Amino acid sequence: MWTWHVAYEGDQHAEESETQPHDYKAMRERFRVANAGANSFKMNGRAVAGMWVIDPGTEQADVILIFGRVPHEIRTRYNAHLQQQASKK
Repeated sequence: MWTWHVAYEGDQHAEESETQPHDYKAMRERFRVANAGANSFKMNGRAVAGMWVIDPGTEQADVILIFGRVPHEIRTRYNAHLQQQASKK
């Protein structure tokens, strides 16, 4: 089970929900759409400041997708995930 975090504009904390790993393609598409619309992406009728997905099943609880403004620690973990994936190729 992965955790999906969404930070809405004006909120102090991100909302967390669970998602199934088999939904990765759909999630990746939603993140692609969000990045394409950048400043105007909305979910549930609310402007999204940032969102990210964590895979707690990995050794480092990898951050596997990000969008928008995310905490520094999340961006650092995402970059580490990208580097790890690149080294596997």
